[in-house]
Amino acid sequence: MSKEDNDLYHPGLFDKEDKSQIGLGRDENLSIPQNSLYESTVIPQHKFETRHVTVFGFSLQNRTNIIEKINHMVNATRVEEGKNYLSIWCDDISELEELIKLNQTIHNGEIIGAFRVNFGTTKNDSIYAKRSFLRSLFDKIF
Repeated sequence: MSKEDNDLYHPGLFDKEDKSQIGLGRDENLSIPQNSLYESTVIPQHKFETRHVTVFGFSLQNRTNIIEKINHMVNATRVEEGKNYLSIWCDDISELEELIKLNQTIHNGEIIGAFRVNFGTTKNDSIYAKRSFLRSLFDKIF
């Protein structure tokens, strides 16, 4: 095979009878770069923030009204939009509490909801059962 044959493309897939050759129009060899995980750094898109409020349950027609209402109520630092929900981050907890008040309210004939996401942790003693007297006595003896 000559060098000319390497630079030519033979379109044999569609028309088997046509044996004409089509040139690529380049003289240099093509190299395709390979991607590697080691070449690109893995950096999170946003800094980790625990507390935010998700407002949900509105239609696409009512979306702009809800966004305007939220922008009027609070100073959002970050907003992530979904199909029928908005996740809103604020610096002040009182602003997030204002967004919670939107839960079960009617806007343009639609009931929307709001819920907290990652509002901190609870104390261990409030979520675990208290140790019984006999159990603690048993632990002291043995």
